[in-house]
Amino acid sequence: MLDVTSFYIALYDAAENQICFELEVVDGVRLPKRVRPMENHLIEVILRTRQPVVIQEDFVEEARKLGVEPLQREGSFCGVPLIAYEQVTGVMVVRAPEENRFDEGHLEVMRILAGEASIAIENARLFREEQTKSRHLALLNSISRNAITTLNPDEMLANIAGQLEEGLAFDHIGIGLLDYACKEVVIQAEAGKRRGALGRRLGLDEVLSGRWHGRGKCARRGTLSMTLAGSRY
Repeated sequence: MLDVTSFYIALYDAAENQICFELEVVDGVRLPKRVRPMENHLIEVILRTRQPVVIQEDFVEEARKLGVEPLQREGSFCGVPLIAYEQVTGVMVVRAPEENRFDEGHLEVMRILAGEASIAIENARLFREEQTKSRHLALLNSISRNAITTLNPDEMLANIAGQLEEGLAFDHIGIGLLDYACKEVVIQAEAGKRRGALGRRLGLDEVLSGRWHGRGKCARRGTLSMTLAGSRY
């Protein structure tokens, strides 16, 4: 529709404050997905102002008028925001090596495409979230059934740890029991790639402060304590 060889859709990840290039084609070649931190370039201008940006000529000078340092040094640029339910989710951009490549007609086409793409992307995200919730509920139901039907505590904890490993993407999963006398949590079962804590005793201050494997949580006194630690894989 636009007869260009360089195009990308980049989504804004508010949690990590970064730009995720989900689809990127440069000179007709599709590139792998990549991310970069929020900085001060043309994408950030579109996200911040919620308005399209079109540069036809004098690329560096025009970009600097917008208060940014451009990554592209010449040619033409046409970018529009992706907006779904009043929220800016990302940008859609086409680029060309020659000047004066895009006009109002191209911009209008981009606006229409961005509107359709925004709805489709948001619907896909919501669908993925619902799938994730369904998987987590199924995991909880499975764990509950296991806890009810297994009489051996050690076997039960080991099975629960294994189920958590299959259902959640963590490097390490540990299940500990509170030792009232010593005020410590004793790791009774574990799963994941970073094993090696089985039998380890953790002081309550250590578990609650999250110093063990970077993150930790301890339940109330007399209940089962779980730690889910490490980066996702």
